[in-house]
Amino acid sequence: MDSPSAKLSLFHHPPAEARYVTILHATVPVNLHATVLVNLALEAGLMKRSKQPAKRLLNMSRRKAQPQQVTLYLSQEIPMAEENRTGEICYLCGKNIKEGSSSSDHVPPKAFYPKDIRGGLNLQTAPSHKKCNEAYRQDEEYFQHCLFPEVLNQQPAITVHLKNDFLRRAQKPQTPAMIRNILKGTSDITAGGVHLPPGKYVITVDEYRIERVALKIVRGLFYLENGSFLPLESAKDIRFCLGENDVPELYRILWPAVELRGPYPKVFSYKYFNTRKHFGRDECPELDGLHMYSLLFWEAVMFCITFEYVP
Repeated sequence: MDSPSAKLSLFHHPPAEARYVTILHATVPVNLHATVLVNLALEAGLMKRSKQPAKRLLNMSRRKAQPQQVTLYLSQEIPMAEENRTGEICYLCGKNIKEGSSSSDHVPPKAFYPKDIRGGLNLQTAPSHKKCNEAYRQDEEYFQHCLFPEVLNQQPAITVHLKNDFLRRAQKPQTPAMIRNILKGTSDITAGGVHLPPGKYVITVDEYRIERVALKIVRGLFYLENGSFLPLESAKDIRFCLGENDVPELYRILWPAVELRGPYPKVFSYKYFNTRKHFGRDECPELDGLHMYSLLFWEAVMFCITFEYVP
């Protein structure tokens, strides 16, 4: 087996002076199964059946979607952690939280746990500003709705719980518009050019919104583990994995050394590898300062994320 240091080619390190983070993607297409979501939208009354061709009903494009490399541009106004750590700091911006502006943010979002099973679970929260927390709300809903069909295709055991939550949320004013917007990216042609059978669809997702939520969750987990702020610009690599073959080898090599965490693994579990904690400064200097997370949602979708940061 190769040594961990031999796997550094997995990571991309942008120049220190750059104000952006280039996010790398797994080689899998950015298409997700949409058939389940289409059927649920019909059941919830968010769409109407029509005699017209499905592609016209869903405003589907005949061209296949192309995977993209996303760049997260960081504003110069993004605040860094303040030196005074006597009070609570917001895990999203690093600034002190003033009285009246605090919000306890669930990590991961509480809505990811179906309502009929979340009771009794010890869900973790991290301190944040209300504005910082609310800035992610729509992307968190988008994350859940986009990945929902993929989960149902892979994990039927939790289908009933997730379906009940979907139908309940469909009654909220903001949900129909979001679902219809997601379905605009529906196609019957995969990213690989395969024409699907009648009644089968895939969705092209907005990778930036999906990955923004995953990065937020990692930063919350880091705060809960280390009690300090993790700057967004220290993100070095993120992989969206729909199968074990999509997981970079370095993560699989390191997994046995750390425990699986999470209050309810059927919804969310993760592994966290702190290279300095496990290797020290000298044993593997090439990996020093890396914080590697594997996030598994609904036992179906995984994100492998690495930050490079020494508090």
